[in-house]
Amino acid sequence: MRYALIDDATLESAKRMEGIIPGNNTVEVAGDILALENLIQAILFCDEIFYLELKGNKKKSNGKAFEGFRQVCLNDDAYSELLDAANKMTDNYLPCIEGGLFTDDCFKSFFRSLDMEIRFVWEKKGDIFYLTPRIIRSSSYVNGLLYRKLLSMILNELTDKSFLTQVDPRPPLLYDSEGQIINNCYQVMDKSGKYLPSELSPQAEALFKAANYMAYRCNLHLLAARELKADLVLSPIRTSFQRCCYNHFCLGNLDSGGSIRPEVTIREIPMFTFWIAEHMKADSGFIKAAYELREESEFKSIRRFLNDQSNKADSSAYDGKPGMEAGLNGQFEQLVKKFRVSPEKGVASASFQMIGYPETHARLPELSKFSFGLRPQQPEIDPAKNDRRHFGVIYRAVHDDLIRMDEMNEYFDTATVRIKYKADDVLQNIKVETKGSGAPHTRV
Repeated sequence: MRYALIDDATLESAKRMEGIIPGNNTVEVAGDILALENLIQAILFCDEIFYLELKGNKKKSNGKAFEGFRQVCLNDDAYSELLDAANKMTDNYLPCIEGGLFTDDCFKSFFRSLDMEIRFVWEKKGDIFYLTPRIIRSSSYVNGLLYRKLLSMILNELTDKSFLTQVDPRPPLLYDSEGQIINNCYQVMDKSGKYLPSELSPQAEALFKAANYMAYRCNLHLLAARELKADLVLSPIRTSFQRCCYNHFCLGNLDSGGSIRPEVTIREIPMFTFWIAEHMKADSGFIKAAYELREESEFKSIRRFLNDQSNKADSSAYDGKPGMEAGLNGQFEQLVKKFRVSPEKGVASASFQMIGYPETHARLPELSKFSFGLRPQQPEIDPAKNDRRHFGVIYRAVHDDLIRMDEMNEYFDTATVRIKYKADDVLQNIKVETKGSGAPHTRV
């Protein structure tokens, strides 16, 4: 059996797409579509879906659409221990700004993976200089809407109140271009030669706070996935973050054989969200449609293949990347032909990394270890009795997927028809088109 653990952000995105809770404007809905796509793929390619409950043993109803998922129950002591372990692990993920640029390995790599250059500049307002972030457009992609979408995914961490108990504040390390530390006593000279006090701008404070929450939630779910021996499915922006940070801090001293499994890249995966919206109409919801779709022979075959590879991967000498990658891509070629929304559009890409369970478990930093066991809601599913000795992480190239989604605008209306937008966001969802684009409109 192969399990998938989905995070809180993915579940919230699915709720918005299903119309269970109010949705966001069109800038933010792109991230919800990608998160729902992750969840649909987990349903299609894994045997069971797990998610963590928020507080102790208090069950929170998520609606009939999610009845097929299994809630992971924790008592108060286990819940507190998990939060504490995630906090200690996240202490390694500290942003560092020098001369206005990220210089730490984690956040520098993260924003680079998004092709998103952030610079911090001093802005004078009144008699105070505020350290303020600025996004520099890439020469390869000058459309600022892409960065608004990416930034909204990051800042959404502030609106999600889950798993915030005892999250430690982690102020960034700040240095000016001469290496002097920027603290509460730091002053900036204005054009007249006068030194004025400095502060973080509200935008900078929000960005650093969101980054801290994102790192914390990534680590919390990673630790849980390790205990459950489940494949971890995070929201799209968190996958990019974790790929840069977790690999650096926790796997940097491991080679690509034995204790960490080689990464398997799937070149093209159909965007099932759009296919379901177009062909199944999703009248009963995307989740229900995905569970119906998973009974098709193609998906049963892929699940059998993945289970077989997972069983073989428990051998310490196993290096199944060539066979696994070739086998998966061969099967996905057939899926693309059948479930692509058009001959030219409707695919994304992802990679899957199997992490050796006993070896990596032993070699993770001591501060990230904890002793309790996790147990899904149904007692017949006991991870301690699961023969699987490793867990996996699904990575997606969120930057590339957003660009590909821009080419599929004609499918957005059908895919988002169930969203119930907040009253103050309705007008923001009016599309902006260039003159002469698309089909002719009837003048009112």
